[in-house]
Amino acid sequence: MNRKDENLLQLQDRLKRVEAQTNDMMIAGTPTAADVLMPTDKGYYLPLEDGIYGHVLQNEGGYLKEGKMYDQGIHGLPVSLV
Repeated sequence: MNRKDENLLQLQDRLKRVEAQTNDMMIAGTPTAADVLMPTDKGYYLPLEDGIYGHVLQNEGGYLKEGKMYDQGIHGLPVSLV
């Protein structure tokens, strides 16, 4: 193995360690459209992981922000996407 190959392997190993450290530090991500299960009739969104049993998401300035716990009276009924 020549010197370039050794350097490349060292860099790849270092990159894997840095990626692992970065992933270990992640606490939570920002909700995205992929996290949305269904909209409600009052303009809120139910996230995939909690559905009607967790927090609702709301659109604030083009970003989804986590809101309060889902309440049918406040947030409305889920709307079918089909």
